Amino acid sequence: LPNAGDRAAAIARYNEESVRRFAAQQYRRLRLDGIYWLDENVRASDDTLLSLVSDSVHRQGLRFLWIPYYFAPEASKWRDLGFDEAWYQPNYFFKLQVPSRQVDSAAARARRWDLGLEIEFDRRLLTDSVYRTRLDPYLDLLEQSPALRRGSLAIYDGAGALVALSRSADPGYRALYRRLVAALTPPRS
Repeated sequence: LPNAGDRAAAIARYNEESVRRFAAQQYRRLRLDGIYWLDENVRASDDTLLSLVSDSVHRQGLRFLWIPYYFAPEASKWRDLGFDEAWYQPNYFFKLQVPSRQVDSAAARARRWDLGLEIEFDRRLLTDSVYRTRLDPYLDLLEQSPALRRGSLAIYDGAGALVALSRSADPGYRALYRRLVAALTPPRS
């Protein structure tokens, strides 16, 4: 669509239909909390569009959520863009050429910009020895940063990896799952 107003109207209709379908399911123990902006990057030219979409989401009584990628240009301005909550992606787990210090660097940026942090992994953790230790830097960071654990965290779990990890009979994976749960548990004050 050519302009922000038309694009925002189309997105609002989509969101309204999504909310309607969710409500029609009449979930007893599940509530819709927010709408997630799927694009991990926001261009400066999207300011008007995001403002309109944010207003539409808020009129529905929902939060507007975002997870920008590592070095996304507008990540530091997430609140100004209309998001209620955002988490920063380290983009470490998936890219084998990326050094583990990028997790620490992402956490430092997240703190500076008042973002939460995303913990990333997928099923390759269980199926590919190259990825087996890729979750460790995230867990190391959480174990060493009680303040981070008290903050907002998002988990990217590609294709049911968390459930598979929790159900694994392998002692190594069971230990990794227990470590993950402990690292995600906020410390007592």
